Amino acid sequence: MSNIEIIQELYRSFREKDYDAFLQVCTSDLQWIQNEGFLCGAIHQDPEAVVDQVFKAFNDD
Repeated sequence: MSNIEIIQELYRSFREKDYDAFLQVCTSDLQWIQNEGFLCGAIHQDPEAVVDQVFKAFNDD
């Protein structure tokens, strides 16, 4: 995939809540920085943590 295709796929996976696609696009050493003061603000250390602690948390709220 080109860089543009990767970004397009990330946005599509966010929009459609396609967590499996998100996990496939990301590397295992992903470090996701969610700003303090924002919902789930913290540093999340792998793609699975981002899905569980950020994306699914947004869905619940």
